[in-house]
Amino acid sequence: MAASSRAQVLRLYRALLRESQRFTAYGYRTYAIRRIRDAFRENKHLKDSEEIQTLVNKARTNLEIIHRQTPWHWDHGACSDHRGNYEGCKQRAHYTGIYAEPEPAKAKPGREVTAAQ
Repeated sequence: MAASSRAQVLRLYRALLRESQRFTAYGYRTYAIRRIRDAFRENKHLKDSEEIQTLVNKARTNLEIIHRQTPWHWDHGACSDHRGNYEGCKQRAHYTGIYAEPEPAKAKPGREVTAAQ
């Protein structure tokens, strides 16, 4: 494995562990950390660069999933990319509820509100 590829994998490994530490539930946190460590140990002897790249891409996808599931993510900017980049937040379908205008209150059926009351 080339030095730059090794550094990239180590950076990704640390990011996965760091993000997993943010799970509030003990069971989720310990499972995620154990699974990450086991997966990286299992594949540390790989030499095929194509297979390594496939696993790196899969790990990046998993990092994004973990990032979306941790409470820290919701408290500190719903769609920030850790660099303060909020471009495109309002266009993302799964964030529309955060930016939507509140709906006006509706009267309950059978209880019409009039100005004379």
